[in-house]
Amino acid sequence: MPPPVPAIVVPAYNRPACLQRLLQAVAVAHYPHRNEAEVTLVISIDHAAQNESVVQIAQNFIWPFGAKTIIQQAQHLGLKQHILACGRLTQQFGSIILLEDDLLVSPWFYRYAQQALEFYEPDEQIAGISLYHYEIAENGFYPFLPVDDGSDVYFMQIASSWGQTWTARQWHGFEQWLNQNPVFDSQNNQYPDYLKQWSEHSWKKMFIAYLLQSGKYFVFPRLSLTTNTGELGTNTITKGLFQVPLQQAQRMYRFVPFSESKAVYDAFFELLPKSLNQLTNVIEKYDYTVDLYGTKTLQQITTPFVLTTRPVNHAVMYFGQEMVPNVLNIACNISGAAIKLSAATDVVYRETPAFTRYYRLASIAEKVFAPLHNYPKISIVLPFLPQDTAESLLQTVRSLTEQNYPNLEINIVGWNKQNTATAIFNQANAELQHISVVNFFSSPLPDAHLLDLLQTGIQNSSGTIVNYTPKIGIIYQNYVLHMAAQIFSGFGQVNWITGTGANQPQITDNRTSLPQYRWNKKRFASASLQKALQLLQPQNMFWRKFLWNDTGGSFPPDCPNLPHLGLFGKFWERDPLFTVFRPITAGAAASETFPQNLPEQFQQEFANIQQRLKQSQSGWAASVIGLLAKPFYLHDVPYLRYLYISLQHLPPIIRYHVPTNSYYLSQF
Repeated sequence: MPPPVPAIVVPAYNRPACLQRLLQAVAVAHYPHRNEAEVTLVISIDHAAQNESVVQIAQNFIWPFGAKTIIQQAQHLGLKQHILACGRLTQQFGSIILLEDDLLVSPWFYRYAQQALEFYEPDEQIAGISLYHYEIAENGFYPFLPVDDGSDVYFMQIASSWGQTWTARQWHGFEQWLNQNPVFDSQNNQYPDYLKQWSEHSWKKMFIAYLLQSGKYFVFPRLSLTTNTGELGTNTITKGLFQVPLQQAQRMYRFVPFSESKAVYDAFFELLPKSLNQLTNVIEKYDYTVDLYGTKTLQQITTPFVLTTRPVNHAVMYFGQEMVPNVLNIACNISGAAIKLSAATDVVYRETPAFTRYYRLASIAEKVFAPLHNYPKISIVLPFLPQDTAESLLQTVRSLTEQNYPNLEINIVGWNKQNTATAIFNQANAELQHISVVNFFSSPLPDAHLLDLLQTGIQNSSGTIVNYTPKIGIIYQNYVLHMAAQIFSGFGQVNWITGTGANQPQITDNRTSLPQYRWNKKRFASASLQKALQLLQPQNMFWRKFLWNDTGGSFPPDCPNLPHLGLFGKFWERDPLFTVFRPITAGAAASETFPQNLPEQFQQEFANIQQRLKQSQSGWAASVIGLLAKPFYLHDVPYLRYLYISLQHLPPIIRYHVPTNSYYLSQF
């Protein structure tokens, strides 16, 4: 039986340059000899008030491989109806290859389409064949790489719109369903969220709905035969995002029946459990859903268990995230804690900001974002005392590891290493043993106190950026590690930062000078002890480790009651403190209260710290001007507040800009 000879159908509208480019690529592709079969070219032009140039290009184009037909639509159809009209041409030609005008094609696209049609036409589960290979998933713009199964194809419940071929039977099945379901059901919980956000002008969302309802799939090549150029159009707002390499040399295609494939994906670009279980039996006894991109809602998970990168309250199995594609971490049983097999009810289904979703793919995060950000090593020091609980420790550790920062070190320090590890592992062994960034230390002193633990943890920190907390159980904000990396990588003059505890106003709002959170040596030297303890807390600070080394490499021995303020005083002797207009830990930094009447030895220690920072008094004129200007600063009076900021030499505020996910310095 001779192979199918699909007609090439090109829908066009008002982009003459795009049409010209596509037709030139189509003209130099490889086709059967005309004595063997004639290939029909159909150029369908949607009606527009001014598209004479498009019509002229179509008319002037020479097609030597068969008949050329130009269809000029009598009225404007719009993209959706135009594609549907082109799809109906399958009834006339038996099969078609549909190429929208914003595509380019490989010289071998027609040979691939012929062979794929011949192989998969009998399979009732195949609803179409794509000529395009995805490298970016459409469910959140993640990198996508299908798992290798020895063939040249993979399968997805995704319709292709960037070069595809249908038989008359395949198209008839879709159109029959469409006649019964003319309106997209946006209330269907099984439809991916990205699908619901697409325009009503999209025929593709209807076809994907059909695939989900019918249980059918598209065939995709591993090496693309078409590429999207990203020209602006009805449903396109990006340029170049979906451009992919094209096949340039002839190949012998290795097709595999759908029922035998190990690379079958759902509409979320997730590998089906059936396929994953063919790669490994490590989790096959569980009834689970794959959600490694972390985009499925609880309603979309219909199994008792889920394989996910989302945070969970408890997991039955853990895996690392070192390999690509992500499923190979399970197939190769990579140790770690980034991927969890958990009961669906134990998953924390909180919304993840679109930008930070990338960081869940820890194995590719550095490759994707290296041009944007550096990743200095960050060390977090956590003390673990006999009265502390493993749950409190895990609460803090989870708030750090769930940020998927690629260069993190957590140093847990106990009064006795063996007893500390035993106490923790008795309660949390299943979780902590899979977190490779956690280190355990103990103080060398037999009667170690909190300060000794912190000293040991900081001295053993290998990161260039350090943060420590005097007490475990705190929760770090889910952006702080990446925030610290951006700030310390981007601003060489910043060596020490603190966050605010305030509810944030508009991020680009420069109307507030944040007087309660801005500090310099002079303010610290004149502040009350209660105010300093309340607003200068170590868990809300990150600093470069060389500050520690340059100021003695230890907590000041003459400040046994106020070691943290003593350390900050040392830092202030060397560098200014910069305030970031974002909280670092959950809850207000100023929420903790301290006694109004602290012991006399505390007051004396603080007075000694302040004395070291006291500067020579300014001239009487500057002092008077400063006193007069301070109310304007405290009340954020424009222009006049700047006078006080200048006289006091207050360092700039570091503010966050949401649209660009970046930080900038501001005087206000």
